[in-house]
Amino acid sequence: RFLNTLLDALSRHVTANEGTLDKFIGDSIMAFWNAPVDVTDHPAKAVRAALAMRETIARLNESDAFGFGAGQTVRIGIGIHTGVACVGNMGAESRFNYSAVGDAVNIAARIETACKTVSFDILASDDTVRSLPGWALLDAGSLELKGKSARTRINAVVGDENVASSPDFAELRLLHGKLVEALHSRLPGSRKIIAAAKAKAAGLPAGLQDFYGRISRRADDFVAKRAGAAVEANAGYAEQQFGSGS
Repeated sequence: RFLNTLLDALSRHVTANEGTLDKFIGDSIMAFWNAPVDVTDHPAKAVRAALAMRETIARLNESDAFGFGAGQTVRIGIGIHTGVACVGNMGAESRFNYSAVGDAVNIAARIETACKTVSFDILASDDTVRSLPGWALLDAGSLELKGKSARTRINAVVGDENVASSPDFAELRLLHGKLVEALHSRLPGSRKIIAAAKAKAAGLPAGLQDFYGRISRRADDFVAKRAGAAVEANAGYAEQQFGSGS
């Protein structure tokens, strides 16, 4: 019941936003954009699909659609990256699938894995958010991703243009900029800024409290030299979070 409910509900947002469902891997969905046909503004459509998934998970948890009982929730993590991939029919002569492979796909998967480290549900690379001016995004530092020699800068996707235009996010963006500078320069006072950011984030999408709760332990991710890095690759996981109200 859990997997069928989860995968059916989330995969609908991929197709609704002109994405291609590649495969289901356990409780994960792999999807890509801009193939087999060109998709206009595919980075934004991939991220809109992710934001819709966030809303759907919240609704399913609230209605106990997974049947785990009150207080037992499911959390998801989504990694998004934009880059070039090899797309086509792959496999054996007797059995093959239309799929995407390449460095861009691997980076998306690594970013998805980083959701647990960062404590946020939707992360996107600089290569993706470069196409999202005016969206509600926060610098989430740069991480060493498995298989990559250079660090990859990632961004927390808080919301779309509507969220970005809200007074709460405008103030949070300013606080976050001060926090990143404090962490980058090893300046004192970061704890006070974190407390202020958590208070301001209370009215924004769930998850920012955990994000800021962990950020002080990730100071090195904001100090280390950053490296910024087509199809859109979107990889996700689902995690049963028993006893959590988030």
